[in-house]
Amino acid sequence: MKRLLAQAHRALSPSEMCLPPSILGQAVTLAGELHDMLSERNGFFVFGPALHVFPCQSTDLSWGIVDWNMPGLWKHEYASFVDPGLCFAEDIFGNQFSVKDGEVFFFEVETGDLEYMAPSLEMWADLVLSDGRFWTGWPIAEQWSEIHGIFPLHKRLQPVTPFVCGGTYELDNLRPVDASELMAYWGNFATFIRNIPDGGTIQFRVVE
Repeated sequence: MKRLLAQAHRALSPSEMCLPPSILGQAVTLAGELHDMLSERNGFFVFGPALHVFPCQSTDLSWGIVDWNMPGLWKHEYASFVDPGLCFAEDIFGNQFSVKDGEVFFFEVETGDLEYMAPSLEMWADLVLSDGRFWTGWPIAEQWSEIHGIFPLHKRLQPVTPFVCGGTYELDNLRPVDASELMAYWGNFATFIRNIPDGGTIQFRVVE
């Protein structure tokens, strides 16, 4: 974690870190690690804009972990089949890193699948540092910024053709979208495709 924080940009919130009991309760056995990480730096970016760790409270620079995990923001779109847990960070595509049942998971937003990552935030940080290309998508973010300039705040990259449908990671298939809108969209999409068998057909309609 010290190595991850050493590579992080400045804190996304100037306020003193203060996590409410409701959030600490969701973090269960990892509450101490979450508290310590955000006390050291209250929200931050690493690998350019690719890895985004939420501060405690929302600011002009970032959603806060409290607001981001409110059921009515985007989680309700997944509620029929999955609880992603306490989401504390995201990659450049909006995939979430979350704490659930005292462990760290990777939440794949297009499908709603939860992938176990690590038993602690310390080991999560070690995994992210060992393969930041895979876990954060930073080379894509870097390519996008080289062409378009500074990556816009509050946005993540959304594939026009979803990755799960064969969409590519080429820049012409990616567009920056408001993070909360992106999550709500993928939640609806994941619910829709949930019962479609592998190899099934999905028809997209463009609505003006």
